Amino acid sequence: MPPLPLRNLVWATGPTTQRLCLPLEGLEHVCITVPTVEGVKLALVRLHREILVQHPYISAACLLFVAFFPASPFYLIYYTLYAIPREIILAFLACLGFERRGVRAGSAAAWYQSHYHGPYTPSNGFFAHSQSYGAVARARPYRVDSDQDEDGSILLKWFWRLVGWSCAYAAIVILLKYGGSS
Repeated sequence: MPPLPLRNLVWATGPTTQRLCLPLEGLEHVCITVPTVEGVKLALVRLHREILVQHPYISAACLLFVAFFPASPFYLIYYTLYAIPREIILAFLACLGFERRGVRAGSAAAWYQSHYHGPYTPSNGFFAHSQSYGAVARARPYRVDSDQDEDGSILLKWFWRLVGWSCAYAAIVILLKYGGSS
């Protein structure tokens, strides 16, 4: 498919967002909404007014938590979006019979392979992908503060310290500025 010329793009602008639409033949437009600088400013003002000013103790508590455990939000994202779903999928595949050493004899996967594929398994099919993914070794989880230092980890440790101290400073400022007001 040849690249589409830029003249086919449709721009729709508003005060806080811009909308980029790409017309495709036979399909609806594919659109992406991008905030403008003014939209980002308004979002930050709203965050300040509706969260920091109205709930200073909750905001300070969240910032202090991040100050003491600066990598915890990233651990939460990592485990929620990658590690836990991966382990669930690997456990499900192991229950079906797709294991690290191959298809387990007497399992549902072995029955399916013998009845539908025989000695030949299609290379790009669902069974081959399940067999390949089931044979994946269980990796150690990602750790920011690992004892096994790699090159450049000193910068990473200083980065997390800077994030922690910055969050602690922000929590103190929020408490001093908005904590006494009702």
